[in-house]
Amino acid sequence: MGKRMSPESWFLLLLIASATSEDAKDACQVAGCACTVFDDVGEMFLQCANRSLLSLPELASGVVGVDASHNMISEVTKFPKLSLEVLDLHFNRISEIPAGVFAELSMLEMLDLSHNNIADVTPECFEGLASLTVLNLTENFLEVLHPKVFSATPLLKKLLLAGNNLKAIDSSWLASLPKLDHLDLRMLGLRSLPKDVFRDLPLLHLIELSQNEFEEVPAKALASAKSLKILHMEQNPIVTLTAESFADIVAIEELHLSAMPILETVEEGAFVGLQHLKILDLANNPKLSYIAVGALSIEPGNNTLKELYLSYANLTSLSFDGYEWCSVDVLDLRGNPWHCDCSLYWVQGCHFAPELTTKFL
Repeated sequence: MGKRMSPESWFLLLLIASATSEDAKDACQVAGCACTVFDDVGEMFLQCANRSLLSLPELASGVVGVDASHNMISEVTKFPKLSLEVLDLHFNRISEIPAGVFAELSMLEMLDLSHNNIADVTPECFEGLASLTVLNLTENFLEVLHPKVFSATPLLKKLLLAGNNLKAIDSSWLASLPKLDHLDLRMLGLRSLPKDVFRDLPLLHLIELSQNEFEEVPAKALASAKSLKILHMEQNPIVTLTAESFADIVAIEELHLSAMPILETVEEGAFVGLQHLKILDLANNPKLSYIAVGALSIEPGNNTLKELYLSYANLTSLSFDGYEWCSVDVLDLRGNPWHCDCSLYWVQGCHFAPELTTKFL
């Protein structure tokens, strides 16, 4: 195809490409799906979504992408040798992935099996997917993953496992993913993580742990993710953030801690040492009433923090070193029951734009 596109780019091209090749259109009509043809290369993307399909149609050799989402497909049979790059089967009724079913799809880059009824996957399920970079297994019924379950997908960059029944994460099934940079572990009921769980993922920079059952930040586990830049921990039942919570993830740039239902306190030193932090989101924490003066230490002339969100909490006062705190690009303090006393005197020194001077609180 010349320069290779990312899997997500196919969906954008569907909006702008036109179908003019008669042979390609005939192939699409046989399949019973709408078709987008890329005339310059003679390749096709089949749109089979929302067609009440019970099985996948027979695919022509020129098909590089298939969207068969929102159907009633319950069984996936072995694919013939194809140049398929994108396969979207989300929102179907698939309960099993037979061994070797994708073995002939060596060029497949994106596989979406989310929102199905899959209860088990083995290494043999993904045999042949040596080019796969995105795998979405969100909202299935997975309870246990086999060791080295992803050993056939060494180029995987994005793994989405949210909304399954895993309850625990094992480093054995992550060990074969050296290219992984985005791991979604939301809504799994997790309470803890093994301390070295991410040690074999040298490129992992985005971890999503939102909507779990963590009562404290899994600090030792996160410390094993040496390249971690973005952490999402929204909607976890954590009461207090301490000086130990993030002490060992010094490379972090974005920290998302919003919508914590019982978060009350941010202690002294909670974010000290995060010298690369650019975004800190503590918004929509309805019980957050105390942030220690030394929770964040910003050295003069060395302020990397650009955005600070403290809106819609339960804060009545906030004592900071005014000059450095006012240097952030975004300071959102809306929706708090502020007491306008000396603890907020530092705000007077902030040089906000005239149109914002009466609106920042």
